[in-house]
Amino acid sequence: MTRVFGQRVRNWRDRIKFWPRDASLRSWATRVADRQVFVSLGFLMLFLIVAVRVVEIGLTNPGSLQIHRDVPEQEFSRADIVDRNGEELAMTVSGYALYAHPHEMNGDEARRRVAIQLAALIDDIDPDRLAAALTSGRKFIWIKQRLTPEQKQDVHDLGEPGLHFGRRPVRVYPKGKLAAHILGGTTYGDAAVNSAVIVGNAGVEHHMDARLTAPGQSHQPLELSIDSRVQNVVAKYLARGKEEYQAQRASAVLMDVQTGEIHALVSLPDFDPNARADHQSSELFCDPVQGVFEFGSTFKIFAAVQAIELGHVTPDSMISNQSFRLGRYQIRSTERGDKMLTLRDVIAQSSNTGVAQLALNIGSAKQRNFLSQLGLLEKSSIEFTEAQNVGPLTPSRWAELETATISYGHGVAVTQVQLAAAYATLVNGGFRVTPTILKRTDMGPATDRVISEETSRVAVELLRAVVTDGTARYANIPEVAIGGKTGTADKQRPEGGYYRDKVLATFASVFPTDNPRYALVVTLDEGTSGDGSKWERSAGRTAVPVATVIIEKVAPLLGLDPNEQRIAARN
Repeated sequence: MTRVFGQRVRNWRDRIKFWPRDASLRSWATRVADRQVFVSLGFLMLFLIVAVRVVEIGLTNPGSLQIHRDVPEQEFSRADIVDRNGEELAMTVSGYALYAHPHEMNGDEARRRVAIQLAALIDDIDPDRLAAALTSGRKFIWIKQRLTPEQKQDVHDLGEPGLHFGRRPVRVYPKGKLAAHILGGTTYGDAAVNSAVIVGNAGVEHHMDARLTAPGQSHQPLELSIDSRVQNVVAKYLARGKEEYQAQRASAVLMDVQTGEIHALVSLPDFDPNARADHQSSELFCDPVQGVFEFGSTFKIFAAVQAIELGHVTPDSMISNQSFRLGRYQIRSTERGDKMLTLRDVIAQSSNTGVAQLALNIGSAKQRNFLSQLGLLEKSSIEFTEAQNVGPLTPSRWAELETATISYGHGVAVTQVQLAAAYATLVNGGFRVTPTILKRTDMGPATDRVISEETSRVAVELLRAVVTDGTARYANIPEVAIGGKTGTADKQRPEGGYYRDKVLATFASVFPTDNPRYALVVTLDEGTSGDGSKWERSAGRTAVPVATVIIEKVAPLLGLDPNEQRIAARN
């Protein structure tokens, strides 16, 4: 080919008029022309090599190319997460991934043997699927994105030349299940052999992803509002209560009534964020943030407080406890059967008819506006991505019947976090509370007033009466003065209507009542204290005892002086 091409060039140059006629000059020109031919051929061959390589790359699986692209270290720098006292909740450490070069293994039999050996060492490896991948002809196989040190050593001891380890950052949760639903978890985004990008996939890790990876802030821990000690106590005694009362699920939220900071948030069953992928969706579901429920009689305090704020009643006002009809529906009285009750007793004895009459006098528009002011009719702004996808359930038609049933907690469904924030607003002097899971250090004076300071004081008195004289007597302990409201709500059927033998039992409490600082909401799903009868399923028999033990145990951790609390409880 070279000889033919050169001859054609010589024939061409001989036809050019200005080709040198002198023999010496012609010899020089010939050598130059020949060199140009060889240089041109060199460039042609180089072009062909590049073109072939481009085609090869275009036909290669893009995923396998990622292993050759290093991810800069700053891309996967991720700030630690700590509690309000600086205790580590999430950190990033150096770890390893496992991958294979099947072509380095000695035949398909060796590849199948390696798959069986790895499956015996690492629980979530399917030996058949791995064997199929190793014998597929591919040159690169991801096996495990994250190894424990023990697993790495075990794999290393196999001595298989086709198995390789790549360095990568690993997100670690040193306290295991503690605050699992708050933290959420992480996964890998872009991944290369020796590097990877960690991204949040739930909870604070997801919602605050930009802050955790922001340049210049990765070395500044993200401070949460929770207290690990308090979180641990709440989780411990909530779990005991769930087991004792045979509840399907259990949850609790403990909130500072002034700042809205959450000191503890627990949802059971829970999970270990170090192995989030190994858990079922029911364990990953966060009831206080994602669960939207009708909380029953816990709503009665809202109607009472609004009526007081509007000047319709005082705590000593007499209200009928008689059943009455509203259209074709009947609003039933309390089982005590008293014809008349004071407002204080309406709340203490949990009278449906009493609060329904208050709500009807207030009117639908004003009721709706007040619940909205309390933050119950809008999505929560708490720093969970999950919360952004959940909104309260309200009736499409808000007429007299809906006004009556909503007053005792049926017809509007909200989250547990929203209920805790509404109670905080009632008892903190009357200022709107916005819940947060982040530590607040720049709190200015509260300005969004919902009720007067005097009405707030009366609200605390009414809640205290529920404990001393009403449905929450189990919470009347000498260690701390507690106030609150019980709610035993029939659970809704998926197809509509309500179950007759399944309830959601809730105790929404505040403490200490002489100077309210905290709100605690405890909910047990289908709990019972005995044979499952209506009385045994009530919140007073299930949720109240659990909440009371929690308050008793966390009070010292929250800085509440035991001696002062005993004096306040006696008074």
